[in-house]
Amino acid sequence: MFFFFSMSSFSAENVDEKDEVMEVFFEYLDAYSSSEFYAATRFLHPRHLNDYEEYVLPVLVDARNDARGESHPILKDFFEGVPEGSAGEMSGAQVSANLDRAMTNYFPAIIESTRLENISIKSVALLGDGRARVEYDYLTPNGETTSLEESFARYNGEWRILLPVPPLEAADELRRLFQ
Repeated sequence: MFFFFSMSSFSAENVDEKDEVMEVFFEYLDAYSSSEFYAATRFLHPRHLNDYEEYVLPVLVDARNDARGESHPILKDFFEGVPEGSAGEMSGAQVSANLDRAMTNYFPAIIESTRLENISIKSVALLGDGRARVEYDYLTPNGETTSLEESFARYNGEWRILLPVPPLEAADELRRLFQ
């Protein structure tokens, strides 16, 4: 892994903030690539976790209760170990962790995309208003390079990851998947 970006024009405070963003990014990737999905949720912005509970969970519960959706492998993996009567009471962190587990079981390549050895940082930008962005290259298993980015926002003075697909949009995509 390598970093390249110029620090010469930034104050020490900006360098420290960029280091904080990178630390959150790498700790998240480390947890995720180790399939420690619940641990990975502590790096996500709480607004997104709340939105998972509010928007995504009802879609998954409805799909589970529908005859067409109950046998879908994503739903089976998502609800594995969740008692029947408490499925609708899951926290946003539980929804996120279970959905990540289910999606990586269904699409194993997702795990590879989070392995640190496959990522090269291109830039870290502080955008103002408590937001930041990390741009990076991901080396795919077939040797191609894909440019990606992650967004961050401050929450109670700490950097947290904003999901690339907001939960409301994820809920719509899941609804279409299970229809």
